[in-house]
Amino acid sequence: MSDAGETRLDSRSARPAGTARGPQPVQGDAGVQTGGGSSPGLGPPPRVHPRPGDEWQGMLVDVTFRQVCPDSSVCGLALACKADGLCGPCGSDAECVEGERCVLDHCLLADNVTCRSRTDCGEDELCILSGYTPLGRANGDMRSYCNAASGGQEQVEGDGSEAQDWEPAAPVPVPPEVLLDSLR
Repeated sequence: MSDAGETRLDSRSARPAGTARGPQPVQGDAGVQTGGGSSPGLGPPPRVHPRPGDEWQGMLVDVTFRQVCPDSSVCGLALACKADGLCGPCGSDAECVEGERCVLDHCLLADNVTCRSRTDCGEDELCILSGYTPLGRANGDMRSYCNAASGGQEQVEGDGSEAQDWEPAAPVPVPPEVLLDSLR
């Protein structure tokens, strides 16, 4: 660090001085699992908020990029406004909007909740979510319900070397005046 509190860059590689070359482990927030590696131009690897291993592992909340929020009513994807002023996975009903309940890290309308976790379901059943909807905060028709814990595929973390069967589109440059006009 320089005296002004800024990070010094290695003049040969435009990286912070004293850092190693090549891919480095991703340091996530406490309690956040991180993926490995990233593709140029696609941003950092996704970071998801973990859920207990015996719970349904679908619809894990991606916390890579979090929206600023004054309260939960502005958070999309059925998320809650956290104490740090950013949208994220709910941890309790109190973090959701009035009339919503926290289920598997998402805020659902209270009338759409039939379970909150696998403990509310029968033996060999999981509490799952129906998916995002275009209504409300993407939770207008989202439901929780018990479902047999069979089928599907086990999720296995890879080493990042899996073949990619698609090519990302090249970014399209937008003239600054167009960007400014879009804000008016």
